[in-house]
Amino acid sequence: MRDEVARIGLVGAGNRGLDVYGEGVRRRPDLAVVVAVADPDAAALARAGVRLGIPAEGRFASAGEMLASGPALDAVIVASPDAAHVAPTLEALARGLPLLLEKPIAPDLEGVRAVERAGAGGDVTVGHVLRYTPFFRTVKELLDAGRLGRLVTALHTEN
Repeated sequence: MRDEVARIGLVGAGNRGLDVYGEGVRRRPDLAVVVAVADPDAAALARAGVRLGIPAEGRFASAGEMLASGPALDAVIVASPDAAHVAPTLEALARGLPLLLEKPIAPDLEGVRAVERAGAGGDVTVGHVLRYTPFFRTVKELLDAGRLGRLVTALHTEN
C-alpha cells in the first residue's frame, strides 16, 4: 500500500466529471487528489480548476494534452460525453495508467472492442454510478420484495 495520495487526471468537467467524481475525490484528500483536468469548454475547465484547486498549469483543453504534457498521474477518470470516451481511454491505457471509465465504454461496438483490445492486462473500471442512488436502490428493494411484480424488461433513458 502506498503512503502518498493518488494523483488523478480528470477528463470531462461536466456534471458527472466534476460534480460526481471530482467532488468525490475532493472529499477524500487522504486517498487522492485531482491534479489535472481536461475539458474543451473553457468555462467548465475554469470552474473545475477553481473548485478542485487545480492551478492553470494543470488545466488542459484536451485529454491528449493533459496526458502528454501534464503532471505525473497515478490514474485517470474519463467522464467526458459518451461519444468522447474512446480516445482518452486508449491514450491513458497506452501510458499504462489505470482508469475509471464512466459508462458507456463507447457509443458503438467498434469502440468497445478497441478499448477491450487496448485494456487487455490493464486496469479499467467501468462506472455505473446510478445503481447506488436512492431512487434505484428503492426500486431494487421493491423488486426484490416482489411488490412490483416480476421484472420482464426494463428501458431506461437518462435525461
